[in-house]
Amino acid sequence: MRRKRDHELILHELGRDIVREELLTVGVKSKVKNVARKLQSFMNSHDGAVPSVFVVDAKKRLLGEVPLVSLIHAEDDTLVGELLHRVHTVHDRVSKEELVKAAVETKTDRLAIVNEHAAPVAVVHTHDLLDLAVREASGHSLRLFAGAHHDERLADGPFTAVRLRYRWLILNLATSILVVFTVTLFESTISRFVILAAYMPLVAGMGGNAGAQAVAVMVRGIALRERERLPALRLIGKELATGLMNGLLTGTLMAVVAVLIGQSALLGLVLGIAIVINLLVAGIFGAGVPMTLKALGFDPALSASIFVTTATDIFGFIAFLGLAGLILL
Repeated sequence: MRRKRDHELILHELGRDIVREELLTVGVKSKVKNVARKLQSFMNSHDGAVPSVFVVDAKKRLLGEVPLVSLIHAEDDTLVGELLHRVHTVHDRVSKEELVKAAVETKTDRLAIVNEHAAPVAVVHTHDLLDLAVREASGHSLRLFAGAHHDERLADGPFTAVRLRYRWLILNLATSILVVFTVTLFESTISRFVILAAYMPLVAGMGGNAGAQAVAVMVRGIALRERERLPALRLIGKELATGLMNGLLTGTLMAVVAVLIGQSALLGLVLGIAIVINLLVAGIFGAGVPMTLKALGFDPALSASIFVTTATDIFGFIAFLGLAGLILL
């Protein structure tokens, strides 16, 4: 009924929670009543697990599947060949990335794994596979956005933790120096309007959060192979439009709040415009940096967040402090 060796690679890579070996193969000329008996016997010997029912020809090559609902409603003497439904197949030697791509492109609920002879050996439910891809992409991104190494474990000692983390801290330090240098260019403006210093973290934080959102969506799209089907300019344009609308919404809200708590209308205007500009920057870099890193052969989750945050900090401060110097002075 089942073959165990043909799909060892994909089984090892994905695990038994994703690659299901519970399948029943029946001949194309089998009658429904005989298949029903085999199905019941299978379930009894597999703790009630319900298998996928695949129909094969005389050479054991996969022809299609028979949904259980079709078996239930069919007459006992009906041949299963008359109940065939198409099933999408992938070879048992494909990589996990190729399997995810097939799941996204076919938009079906399951994929049949076949060996070199086109015989079915396992089945993958696509929602399980895509859930795994999303979890891995999200978990990988969260670890690396924070600068933590994927090899670090909770039980590791402090020296191991330092060895795995210090490079990211140094990179972050280097990018932070660029931000500090940017702020020093506007030292005279800040000295004349000290209140600007209170709003600088807000402008930077809004851009950083918007950039992180764009990066997360882009990294997930790259992991699920959605990026390959969409042109880069369209994706950047979408993030620009999103940044503009979110910027207008949050910038206007913050400008009103600034006026309500006693600041001048001009300061509110400067703050609102700076937020709009920074969210546009976040959209450009949030979409562009992961795609650029991927094109250069780097993991887009590896350092995208650091570069995007640096960009939003620098351009956010230039916009906020530059506009303040032009409008308030």
